[in-house]
Amino acid sequence: MKRNRSKGLVLFLMLVLIMSASILPSAAAKPEKLPKIKPMVTEQPKPQKVIRDTDWEIRKDAAETLKNQLELEKETLEAEYEALLEAGDTDNALIKAEALAAAKARFVQAKAELKSVIRNGYTTEELSALEAAGEALEAADASIEVLPVENIMVKGKHLGFDTPPVIKTGRTLVPVKALVQAFGAQVAWDPALQKVTITKDDLTMVLTLGDTEVFVNGDSVQLDVPAQAMNGRTVVPLRFIAEKMNFVVTYEDGDITVEDAEEAEEADAEDVEEQEEAEANDEASVNEEA
Repeated sequence: MKRNRSKGLVLFLMLVLIMSASILPSAAAKPEKLPKIKPMVTEQPKPQKVIRDTDWEIRKDAAETLKNQLELEKETLEAEYEALLEAGDTDNALIKAEALAAAKARFVQAKAELKSVIRNGYTTEELSALEAAGEALEAADASIEVLPVENIMVKGKHLGFDTPPVIKTGRTLVPVKALVQAFGAQVAWDPALQKVTITKDDLTMVLTLGDTEVFVNGDSVQLDVPAQAMNGRTVVPLRFIAEKMNFVVTYEDGDITVEDAEEAEEADAEDVEEQEEAEANDEASVNEEA
């Protein structure tokens, strides 16, 4: 009887061991991997890059054309207004003054649109770098006034400044490389002699950093402000370089417009002709109604 009980106890213990082995994980078994929970990350918006592509050039050309047309309209009305005042025709002068005020408003709006298009030709990163460079230049030299890049408008061209234009002692200074490349010229830098050589067609200009003497096709010319280094770039007087390359530079309300002299004459002639045709058509319409 005792033997049967002992045998039953042994069988019971063996059964318990077998069941325990089936429930507990094997020492060799790999623990089950729990899925990783990724932390929540708020994606920062990336600055939008604006490419100076064909579409941008089309927008700029259209904005320039509109600005030029409205500028001619404004100038025509100004001349007519002055003529009426000189003739003592105050009644018609007042009427003309209202039209002139409206034309000026349209011109200001068109110029603002053109400047916006020019600024949008730079990426956010480029504008940030220009702003930082401008602040550093003004901190280093209190006589410097930094200009927004969109304040310099070159008809049919994009300067692509990598350092901001500045005004120093009454002269506008711009990076030479950006300037001459927009004008279709070549520039060479001699670090040993600190000289900049600009060539275009039969024109050669040699400027030395810190020296007001410039050589134009071998002839000595004196500058008011010399070429100099700013923000690691060589800057030169805008008007002097542009005019030597047969470009016209005009200043108005803090804005600077640069255009090819020959193209400017042709464009002015075409605009005047279109304006005269429009006025003739208006007169014909008035006569027909009368």
